[in-house]
Parts: sequence; structure tokens; C-alpha cells
Amino acid sequence: MRKQTFFTMICFIFLFGLKAGTNIFFDINLSWSGNLQTIKGAQHLDTDSVPIINLNLQIFKELLSNSSTEYHLVVLFAEWCKPCTESIPIIDSISSEFQNIICYYVYPDTEKNVKFLNKYLHNQSIITKAYILDNTYKGNVKRRFITFKEQICTDCKNNVGFPTIILMDKNMKILYRATGDIKGLRDCLIELNAHNKS
Repeated sequence: MRKQTFFTMICFIFLFGLKAGTNIFFDINLSWSGNLQTIKGAQHLDTDSVPIINLNLQIFKELLSNSSTEYHLVVLFAEWCKPCTESIPIIDSISSEFQNIICYYVYPDTEKNVKFLNKYLHNQSIITKAYILDNTYKGNVKRRFITFKEQICTDCKNNVGFPTIILMDKNMKILYRATGDIKGLRDCLIELNAHNKS
């Protein structure tokens, strides 16, 4: 009798314990665009707050190529970074002034630490969608950060630290980059928009 009860308990924990874990499924918005072979690695982590989507270089390129938006701003941040917490509202304020920009908030830590990102996002209301580098990136946060940053910006070797912002067009031409001090972002966007109107 005790063995049967124990076996029943194990089965119950196994079946319902799996449901309590983090589920991963394809992000619906991504799966309808572009080549599915390219974006099949784009996964949406089922979390308690805002959507968190796996990201790598191929998925990022796919996002850009399927976007009609002119400018794309990558914000590399960490949840433990105080300057990031201070800068994100400023970045959001600046980007909301312009209609032709999309922000990608990229978290370079590993998926096993997504719980920290989830808690961070739950406690703030600015970031409505976040990206986490997938398991094709190896090493610690710094190594993963450097690898992705150098993939999207070969001229960003001096940009080491959080937050790092990289503004580009949909062809991945770098228009502005900065680490820490992001005050020049607004001026750059004003200049770009003025140039396009002339």
C-alpha cells in the first residue's frame, strides 16, 4: 500500500510539475514572417510578465528585414545594472518622440537566469517585450554580450558595459552607438529625421 501511494505521488509530481515549469513555444508574430527555417529558433518564453523572446543574429536580421520601420535601437541591459534602470525611462521617452523607431531590449544572460529578468520586468512597466540571447551564445554574461554586440556592430569594440545602445537602419548600418551616456541619442534622431525631410 505504501509503495502504491509513493508511486502515485511521484506520478502526480512528474505530471503537474512539468506544467509548473517554464514552457517554450514559437512566437506567433515571428512565425508568420519570413523563412520559417530562418526563424524556427525564435522562441517565446512563457513567463509571468511581459513576453521574453529568444534571440540570435539570424532572428535579429529576420526581424529587421520584415519590419517597415526605419530605425532600430538595440538596448543591451542587465537587471542588476543601476545605470540601466536609470537610462531605460530616458530611452523610452526619447524613442516615443519618434514614429519611425523600434526598441529591442536585449538581455545577454542565459536562459537559466530568466527568472531574474522576469522579476525585473514585472516590477517596471516600460519594457513591453524583451529579448534574451539563446544558447548559441556561450560563456558568461560579458562573453555573450561581446559576441552579440560584435555580430551586429563590428565597429563597437570600445562599447563595453551596460547599458549599451546601438541605433541602426534596417540594413544594419550603424547610425549611433553609446555606452552609459545616452544623451546624444535624441540629437542623432532629430538630425536623421531632419535629413530625411530635406
